[in-house]
Amino acid sequence: MNLTSVTRLWVFDALSGRPRGIGRPPWESGVDDYLPPATRAGGENLTEALAAQTMGPLLIWAIRMIEDFADDIFAAWAERTRLIEAAGNTIGSPASREAVRAHIDRLVTTNQPVPTVVRSGIPRLAAQYLAGSLGAPAQHVHELARRRPAWREAVRRRPGPGTARCRSASPEPSMAGHGAPRSTSTKPAR
Repeated sequence: MNLTSVTRLWVFDALSGRPRGIGRPPWESGVDDYLPPATRAGGENLTEALAAQTMGPLLIWAIRMIEDFADDIFAAWAERTRLIEAAGNTIGSPASREAVRAHIDRLVTTNQPVPTVVRSGIPRLAAQYLAGSLGAPAQHVHELARRRPAWREAVRRRPGPGTARCRSASPEPSMAGHGAPRSTSTKPAR
């Protein structure tokens, strides 16, 4: 428990309707005896605070970034959610398995970047993205990737963003409006 918490307990006890009689902490008259000795390396930020002339424009820039990109951020989140739901709710078929195999084989054989995510510092195939985009369950992507060393090598050598375009079954735009994901299609890609 830190000193501030004990001090607050004492203050709230004194202000409560039924005080318990918690005594005043001894450091209220001088805290130096109760804190570890001050050191150059511990606890304190050795960097000078930013001047108001610098902080003002930074805050304006941060607010502008939020205002300018909020719609894009919400749209990306809705699309991410749609892809994850599509990958999890799609029932697999031989056609959906073939769509995954054909798409990734095409990327590998034409030396294009492969949709990749990095987890625990290791690049991996963006299974949720690929499955959701191609109308297949994520399990198809995982199963096929385990059996194809060329795919793993392509991920290692030519990682691409996990949002690279796949030929989806639906030509409609990914967002119908602000924050409204399109309906999930379970049709396999052609």
